[in-house]
Amino acid sequence: MTRKLLLLALFSNFAVFSQLIFNDDFTNYTAGLPLSGQGTWTNNSSLNAGLGSCTGLGCVSSSVTNYTISYPNYGTASKAISISSNQDAVGTTFTGVTSGNLYLSFAVNFSAAVNDPSSSASQDFFRVMSSGNYNTTFRMGAYNSGGGFIIFIQKGSGAKVYSTVLPFNQSHLLVMKYVFNPGTNDDTISLFVNPDFSLPEPTTTIQSSDGGLGTTDYVNAIDRMNFRSNYSTIPTGYIGMVKGTKSWSSLLSISDIQQNPTFIINGANAKNGIVSIVSPRNIETATLKIYDIQGKIVDIKSTSLTAAVNEFSITPIPTSGTYIVEISENTGNKFTQKIFVN
Repeated sequence: MTRKLLLLALFSNFAVFSQLIFNDDFTNYTAGLPLSGQGTWTNNSSLNAGLGSCTGLGCVSSSVTNYTISYPNYGTASKAISISSNQDAVGTTFTGVTSGNLYLSFAVNFSAAVNDPSSSASQDFFRVMSSGNYNTTFRMGAYNSGGGFIIFIQKGSGAKVYSTVLPFNQSHLLVMKYVFNPGTNDDTISLFVNPDFSLPEPTTTIQSSDGGLGTTDYVNAIDRMNFRSNYSTIPTGYIGMVKGTKSWSSLLSISDIQQNPTFIINGANAKNGIVSIVSPRNIETATLKIYDIQGKIVDIKSTSLTAAVNEFSITPIPTSGTYIVEISENTGNKFTQKIFVN
C-alpha cells in the first residue's frame, strides 16, 4: 500500500511540474545590474523581441533591483526589475507551446504611466512572440487614466481591449491566457486582473480579444517574450515573478513548489483521515495545515517528518474537491501543494 501511495504521489507531482514552462522571480540575480546578461535574458534594440547581443545605442536594459513584490497564493519575491521609458528591450525564450492553453503571468507595481498617445500597435511594454522576433502573437500596454492606470491586451495588431482602472503604487497580478483553437485566426487572448487564487479559474475573464483584422494565428510554437522599454510610452515601476504554465492550477505557488520539488503530498486516502507525505530530509518540528479552496482551515497540527514516506492521521475530509496542504518549518520555510480528494 505504501509503495502504491508513493507511486500515485510521484505521478501527481510530475503532472504539476509538466505544466510549468517558465518561472523566474529574479531572486538569484545581482541587484543594480541590467537584467540582460543574467539568467537567459538578453537585449538588442534592433530586434523588437529584444533577443540577441546588444547592438543598440547605450544598451541599457531594465535593471534588477531589491524590491519585494508579492501576491496571495501566487508567490513573494525579494527582487524585481525596474522599468521606465527609453531603455533597451530585454527578452528570453521559453519552452514552446503549440496547442491547448498558455498562461503567462507577472506582478506589477506602477507609479506612473503616460496618456494613450494613439491607436498604434507599438505602445506596449510586454510582447509574446511565435518562433521569431517579429511574429508578435500578443502584447500588453499600460496607460494613465486619471487616478490610476488601465491595462490593454492586443492579439497581433488587432483591436485593443482594456481593463478597468487600477490604482498606482499597489501590487497587481496580471495573467494572460492564450487559447489555441483549430481554425484560422481564431485563437483567443484573455486577461485576468488580480484573480483570487483560493478559487478555481474564473469562468469569465476581464477582457478577451479574438478574430478580426490583424489577429494572425502563427502556426509555429509560442516560445519567447520581452519587456519592451525602448519607447517613450513605457510605464514606470516594477515587475516581478514571471511565470508561464499550461494550466491555471499550476500558477499557484509555483515558486514554493519549485524550491522544494522533493516534497510529495498525497491525499488519495484523505476521506479516511490519512495523508501521505514524502519528505526529502528529517524535520524535527513542522506545522501541517490543510485548507479548503475557500481558505478555511480543515486541520492543523504540529509534527515531525522523517526522510521517507510519512503517513499522518487527519480529520477525515468527507467532501470531494481541491484542498491545499501547507508544511511550515520553524526556520520559516514553507511548502504548499494542492491535493484532490475524490
